[in-house]
Amino acid sequence: MTMGNIVIASILLLTIGSVFALTTVAIYLFSRKPQQAQAVSKNTPWLEPVTSPKRKLPLAGVNGRGDVIGRAMPAEGVTVRITDWAGWETVSRFHARIYRENGYIVVRDLDSQNGVYINGQRTPLNALREGVKLAFGSVEFIYHAS
Repeated sequence: MTMGNIVIASILLLTIGSVFALTTVAIYLFSRKPQQAQAVSKNTPWLEPVTSPKRKLPLAGVNGRGDVIGRAMPAEGVTVRITDWAGWETVSRFHARIYRENGYIVVRDLDSQNGVYINGQRTPLNALREGVKLAFGSVEFIYHAS
């Protein structure tokens, strides 16, 4: 039986001497609710990897709370996971956040060890423009506005 985040389970225990005891256990679930997938429109900004695999990475969260870039698991809050490219070891678990602010799409370094770079220059916070080279540690992408 489930009550919110608590699961109530009845367990039958066998003890020495064939004495049975019935007990009820409450277990708190620490898992987060799964986030609903956001629709990706043709106007959704995206990242194009410079190296293989050449797979489009949509930034669908920029119109909401933003996208968190990193190598942590999605259940931990990362919405764009970067572990498939050479150099992924230089990407922090929670490396950067890309979001919309005052009409601009901006990237903010989340105190990562290896930094965020735009066209080779390290930056803690910067607006993104079409075609800029954006790197998280040593993993490089080209930013596309739509």
